[in-house]
Amino acid sequence: MSVDKDIKNILEYLSGEEHNLLVSLHNLKDEVDWLYRFDKAWQDNLSKVKVSGKRFLMMRMLCNDCHVRFYVCFASLFRARLAEYYSAMRRSIDGTLHAYREYEDKGYCEKYLVETPGSEVITNKRYIQDKRKSDPSRFTLADSLLQYFDAFSSGGPHADPGGISIGHYTEEASAKGIPYSYFQVIDKLQLRFWYFIALANYLQMYKVFDLYSKEQNVIVMAEQQKEIEDLTKRIENYVNSEEFKIRLKDSFERKSN
Repeated sequence: MSVDKDIKNILEYLSGEEHNLLVSLHNLKDEVDWLYRFDKAWQDNLSKVKVSGKRFLMMRMLCNDCHVRFYVCFASLFRARLAEYYSAMRRSIDGTLHAYREYEDKGYCEKYLVETPGSEVITNKRYIQDKRKSDPSRFTLADSLLQYFDAFSSGGPHADPGGISIGHYTEEASAKGIPYSYFQVIDKLQLRFWYFIALANYLQMYKVFDLYSKEQNVIVMAEQQKEIEDLTKRIENYVNSEEFKIRLKDSFERKSN
């Protein structure tokens, strides 16, 4: 799907991005409407949460940042930039876990909203993991987010071999005499896989932030509630398919080797 040639200059890179974008939207023509509808439900529902005190200020900050990463994530995927996709996903999950911590442990915002957060903020993900193990009634929405946090930490966010090599140094590119691939070669089924991975994770993040909406008794329109329910069923159908299970194992095992 993606441009697979040695990029000579910035103009070739930009034209390659737009080529990838158009091809991606074509290949997802039967699925991309879910993204638009989910985005609308996210904005309409979560924007109604009123900022009152540090608790909801923290939630609003993290929710807004997560929504920015939501756009960056899909924009990167459609342009065949998996490293940036990974990075956006990891940051979104990280922020959501902080919001989840405040929801369950009221007062955590006092530790988070400081100029230099301490070790308790830095180790928040481990804290939630430990709580899940010791008390299964805590952080019940966190399991898949914790799983993918680790998976997306292996490529993209850091300048280590795993992050640098993700999709950039490939056998396919080497066979064509291209030493470094500026875009990742993503076929139609791979694109679909990464698309649903992102949708599934952002739907789970939405459910975490929606806890604050429920706390304030925000009224969700029946039509939008149905959109969320329909999207949940669509994602469940895909993640339970053999196609997904095979690609999940192959994608993340291969990235970690």
